[in-house]
Amino acid sequence: MISDLFTFALAGLFPSTIFGSNMAPPWSFLQDASSFFFGNDEDKDRAFFGSLPYPLNIVQPVSPPITRLLYPTFQAAVSGNWDRFFDYHVWTWFPYGRMANSVRKTMQDPSMAVEQFTGLPLHRLASDVKRKDQDRATTEGIISGLL
Repeated sequence: MISDLFTFALAGLFPSTIFGSNMAPPWSFLQDASSFFFGNDEDKDRAFFGSLPYPLNIVQPVSPPITRLLYPTFQAAVSGNWDRFFDYHVWTWFPYGRMANSVRKTMQDPSMAVEQFTGLPLHRLASDVKRKDQDRATTEGIISGLL
């Protein structure tokens, strides 16, 4: 009980760390309920895994597992955004579907093979380094212009 309370306290102090997503079920339900009732609009949408739009997402903890097939369909129908539905959710409906989707994406763009199969964000890291170099050059140019 003490370790659960300690984890709950850490999740309250550091909401963006690992403790925010790895809480034991009774405490995670309380955290989601507090986000649902007292959070801002973004927190309300993300409460209870954000599977359904805001007023309906409170039924997520008590719904049966088979509804994981229905929620994305309903969300796509309500929002009109079918791209994510066909690019991700349909691929999860059959065995090894996510792996087949990764193979399909790799065949479309072979430079993404390492990123697809290891999860290492190599392209994003390269763009972040490039952006930091550009920011540094801009800052140095501004400082030299002032001097």
